[in-house]
Order: sequence, then structure tokens, then C-alpha cells
Amino acid sequence: MKVQLITFTGCPNTDAAREALRRSLKLAGLEPVFEEIDSTAPEAPDQFRERGSPTVLIDGEDVAGQGAPTGHSCRLYRDATGRTFGWPPESLLLDAIRLAKRRG
Repeated sequence: MKVQLITFTGCPNTDAAREALRRSLKLAGLEPVFEEIDSTAPEAPDQFRERGSPTVLIDGEDVAGQGAPTGHSCRLYRDATGRTFGWPPESLLLDAIRLAKRRG
């Protein structure tokens, strides 16, 4: 399973996204290992440059089901109760991780 966290310099939600991703991977019984990509870095691949921050991809799929990149901006996520977060909530991350594990 390939897990990627895409952010950009100065994103106020990077630390919270990183911690939620680490906790979710541990809860799913996996090592909390993932690739971090700064979408504004000169060496960043083109396919990550227009991703909002923070974006979590698991095996290339956006955990929130968002297809095409939306541009260089901050992202918002909703949990099952409708609360808004600036990072993917753990419930969303766990669902995406478990789905990827089942797909193998």
C-alpha cells in the first residue's frame, strides 16, 4: 500500500493531517509510514502540483474520493456528522486504509 501526504509550505493543517494519518495507520495495524510531498517544491512531480493541502492519497486514490486536483488551495473535509476539518478526519482515513487493505 502506497500512502502519500501532499501539502505545501505554510499549510496550517499539515501537522494535524500528519498526526491523524499516523494514528489511523497504527489503528489499522500498519506501520505509520508514508511519503510526504511538498507540492510547491521544484522537484515535485507535476501530478501533485495542483493538489490542495492537505491531500492524502492511498494507492493513488484521494481518501475523500475527489478525482481531479482542485488547485493550489487549502482543503476542507467533513466527517460523518457533518463537522468540518482542515485535514481528513480519522474515520475517513481508516475507511480508505481498510478499503485499500481489502483490495490488496
